Amino acid sequence: WMEGFFKNSVLHGFCRYFDKQKQLTFIGMHRNGKPFGTCWKIMKGGGYVVGRVNEDGQLSGNEISYIFPDLETALVGTFEDAVLKEAKSTKLSDVTSDYGCIKVPNFYKADGATLYRELST
Repeated sequence: WMEGFFKNSVLHGFCRYFDKQKQLTFIGMHRNGKPFGTCWKIMKGGGYVVGRVNEDGQLSGNEISYIFPDLETALVGTFEDAVLKEAKSTKLSDVTSDYGCIKVPNFYKADGATLYRELST
């Protein structure tokens, strides 16, 4: 289920999604029914995928982050529909706000080895 603002019966504004166990799964702004701007996907088991969604409302592209449950350590890089493709490790530097309600994490420059998603066989 979800809570949010509607305009002409379409999601438009702040919205949050919950699963069947009433656990928060998504926070973001919507415009004409689609997520836009910075959105947070809350992962089962902890952690968050955060970034500006693409034109399809997906957490895809560069400069998307996975923030670990400690809310300090992160992987910043390329994601496709909230799934890591490649990233570098970094730390949270500060947080700003979009639209007065969405927290936007900012990070120190990511450095070190590039990490890639690998599926076990």
